Amino acid sequence: MNNNMITDNGIKLLFDKDSNGISPDISVQERLEYTFMVKSSSYKTAQNSFAGLFYWIFSWTHIPLKAALISFILFLSVMNFQSNQSQYIPPGCDTTLNSIPLKIDSAGMLPFYTDTCLNTKS
Repeated sequence: MNNNMITDNGIKLLFDKDSNGISPDISVQERLEYTFMVKSSSYKTAQNSFAGLFYWIFSWTHIPLKAALISFILFLSVMNFQSNQSQYIPPGCDTTLNSIPLKIDSAGMLPFYTDTCLNTKS
């Protein structure tokens, strides 16, 4: 281990030597406390809560704004953003479209389908 390293005790001794004979000025402390008291009197205390938001939502004020907001959200949720350029065929087995009976052994089917309900045309 390096002997030039400063340990916790060494730092504590340096701080103790540095602060010998120094004490805070009481008048400065009183001025700072007075300034803080004057400035803090204008501060508004805020509570971390959703009560204000819930009050706004469930109150009778601003009804047109709330109706417009709900209408906009419903409008966005109803819109379909998918392009209809290609037909979407959901994966799965629809037995109503099969015109052939189910194949019990699908190992011989190419390209090796794992679902026995698939039609050979699909």
